[in-house]
Amino acid sequence: MAKKHYLQLIVFNNCLNLILDYLKDNKEALFSCLLVNRLFCQHVIPYLWSSPFELETNPNKHKLILRTYISCLCEEEKQQLINFQIENESLSTPRDYPKYLEIFNNQHIQDAVEKFTSTEEKVERTDMKNKKRKIRKLLCKIITNLLINRTKGFTCVEIISSSSDLNSIDIDYTIFPRLSQALSRLQVFEFSGVFSQGICQLFTNFAQHINTIKKLSILLQPQDETLEITQAITKLIKSQTKLTSFTITQYWDNHPCSKIYSAIDSHSNYLNHLRIEGLADVEQLLTVLQNCNNLETLQLWEFGEIDNDSLFNLKYPGFRIESIKNLYCDGYSPSHSNLTTVGLFLRICGRNLRMLWLGHVTKELLQDMREYFPHLNYLSLKIYEELLLDLTKSLPSMPLEN
Repeated sequence: MAKKHYLQLIVFNNCLNLILDYLKDNKEALFSCLLVNRLFCQHVIPYLWSSPFELETNPNKHKLILRTYISCLCEEEKQQLINFQIENESLSTPRDYPKYLEIFNNQHIQDAVEKFTSTEEKVERTDMKNKKRKIRKLLCKIITNLLINRTKGFTCVEIISSSSDLNSIDIDYTIFPRLSQALSRLQVFEFSGVFSQGICQLFTNFAQHINTIKKLSILLQPQDETLEITQAITKLIKSQTKLTSFTITQYWDNHPCSKIYSAIDSHSNYLNHLRIEGLADVEQLLTVLQNCNNLETLQLWEFGEIDNDSLFNLKYPGFRIESIKNLYCDGYSPSHSNLTTVGLFLRICGRNLRMLWLGHVTKELLQDMREYFPHLNYLSLKIYEELLLDLTKSLPSMPLEN
């Protein structure tokens, strides 16, 4: 009888987890589940605290999340805050909330710390500004250390590094001893911002200790000195076992970067989503694409300086990727080289293309759409008035839904 009851409880728990998985992005539904009974409460709390800053859309309530984390600090860390006269209200914390965190975003923490330490004073003396900045840096470091030490494992890490934001706080994440354990389950890593020595070390650290990343996004601002960061990025890409989604900006200026594309090519059998921003190395990208037999989505946002002579030689790439279902090309001006580049990538798509998004089109591009893509379900175009008639000729042959 006891065994039967035990099996029923396991089945119920599994069913409840499936329901909560479905509701995980619905804050109101999760909060209502808290009130059902103790068992529901035990299952719901990990979902609410897996990404509390993202789930709570009201930034003013992020102070409460931060205060809860502060209550989870050890006495020594609390004393550090007291020494800096940081508000340290004692809250009842029956659970170890930091252990549930799965999505780590440094900007969320910095924004919460900013609100937590802000005052109503409109004008502050320079010495007060400097003191407040030290307090914010200390608090960010202590909270980051708490989350890295207590989490069961981050599945997603998002790092934003901005040199233009005077309130931005740079933290050397490699100083935390338990970083590699906290990242043992990592599947998504997204970085955006400016290069620094600390970021380069972080990429190198990730490459040494992590091979589980499936979605990698690196949006770097253009750099003058690219060798060191390129080596770190290349190692990070190649160290992963199965990269399925990759996004990168062409941060290098007018210099082809074969190392980056070679690293991308090492995952050509697994990639199903590829996004390049500021593309200029068309030939190298095409070399990679002809090996991507499972690619479903190709996104190109803005183009760099593309050589017209090389475009002429590449006009007919000589291969198609039948697996591509979604092609996005946007953020570019209607120059001859840009439109020629768009036409080039249109020609590598097969008849399975379902979604097409183009920033600008020509009469020739419309003709290619009509001739080669009979199964389009979704179409988004920025089009000039004189081409509307040509577009209307193409529409009847497309089974569009949107």
